[in-house]
Amino acid sequence: MALPWLALIKAVPWTDVIEHAPTVLSGAQKLWQRLPGRGQAAPSAPPVITPAVADAGQSLSAQVADLRASVVNAEQQLLDLQARLSDSNALIRDMAEQQARMLAQIEANRRALRWLAGVAAVALVLALGLLLR
Repeated sequence: MALPWLALIKAVPWTDVIEHAPTVLSGAQKLWQRLPGRGQAAPSAPPVITPAVADAGQSLSAQVADLRASVVNAEQQLLDLQARLSDSNALIRDMAEQQARMLAQIEANRRALRWLAGVAAVALVLALGLLLR
């Protein structure tokens, strides 16, 4: 049961994995730091806006100011989410490219193994032919 895993581990192009690990790691760290509660303060909750009829003592200009502050806060949160999405997309793209390179290397290794098996078979036949003379 462990034999297929061993063959799979041997087939992985570890030089490519190690070569691209720092970029994947830095991307993961950037994403981790952007998570709320990790590396920076969590974004504040948007202010609660009460309808004008519920707070008749507040002037119209104060309500407009509250609405503007709420819109600015929402826009900032949207910009933060867009930045996170962009970082996530870049990291996913890098990981997909790395996986494609790994699969190409696995296929190249498979072809090389078939070629070597053929050469070994021919060498074995020639060696047996020379021994039996």
